[in-house]
Amino acid sequence: MSQRSDDVGDRLERLLSEHRETDAEDVQETKEPEPYDPFASPAEPEGEDGEAGQKGDDLPDAPLFALLRDLAEEITVERIDRVWVFPPRRIEAGETAVVVVAAFPVADDDRRRVYAAHYTALDDAEEHRLVVDEYGTAPSDRVGRLVEEVVERIKEGPADAPRSARIEGEESRWDATLHELAEAYLDERQRNRRLR
Repeated sequence: MSQRSDDVGDRLERLLSEHRETDAEDVQETKEPEPYDPFASPAEPEGEDGEAGQKGDDLPDAPLFALLRDLAEEITVERIDRVWVFPPRRIEAGETAVVVVAAFPVADDDRRRVYAAHYTALDDAEEHRLVVDEYGTAPSDRVGRLVEEVVERIKEGPADAPRSARIEGEESRWDATLHELAEAYLDERQRNRRLR
């Protein structure tokens, strides 16, 4: 699948614009074939704060981390060059988030495969819709600028800027990124509890 980087940028812009404008009615009317349920397998016992991870890891049991686990399985960490994680955004009846991945292709070290993954998790639903799509390829030195241009075009403010990390196919960098995200997620949850 070889698409011009302009086409990839246009598709990312549409996805991120939808991510910003999604409301509960849109989410309920969207029909995905066989939604992916990251919580279908028996869950690990919860810890004191109810934040147990899945599959024996110590990450929060939250839709964003289910999506990141799914990415690591579907694309494989060895192929992930760089990742941009847009912060989860509350919608009327739940939350949604987008992750963009630049992955090493099988051939041609000068290009990257661009994937966009997103989830919609409704507060009152047991299943969460997780979607991972390949958007095309772009020159390796262009993908970061492409994401920045898309963010600029849809006028995201600094609070909504994605967290970017270079993975370069290394498991240790992927794990460090996940744990940084988990720490930020748990800090945010703790702040929100104090405000109640």
